[in-house]
Amino acid sequence: MWGDESAIGGDRVKFGVLRLRRKLREAAGPDAPDPIEAVRGAGYRFVTAEEIDRKRDEGPAGQGWNTREKRPEAG
Repeated sequence: MWGDESAIGGDRVKFGVLRLRRKLREAAGPDAPDPIEAVRGAGYRFVTAEEIDRKRDEGPAGQGWNTREKRPEAG
């Protein structure tokens, strides 16, 4: 009924998420963790501040560690 024009391609979604991440980073600062998490097979979701803190406490070996977050220093 709607044709191919109604389908949103994966690249359009990725580009939209990229733009949103850039805007959020501009507002929060370059050292702020990424609040958008890619969920394999499902899409994307926002990560709460509590989840970000928990993942930071788990360290690099913790599941879902965001590579843009600052890693704790080895001590």
